[in-house]
Amino acid sequence: MQKPEHEPSDLSEIVAAGTKVINIGISTFAEALREQGVNVIEVDWSPPRKIQTDLSEILQKIL
Repeated sequence: MQKPEHEPSDLSEIVAAGTKVINIGISTFAEALREQGVNVIEVDWSPPRKIQTDLSEILQKIL
């Protein structure tokens, strides 16, 4: 993931920079937009992992 030279500290700075897209998670979306000249800020994020209760119980028994 390409990091911006300066990471904005708050929302007003993001808006003032003329950002059109805030991309969360999938960097290929941001790359495609940048290739088209769109000002993009990326947030390195992924959803928290959840393990189903029954799977978690099985794993606890095995380990």
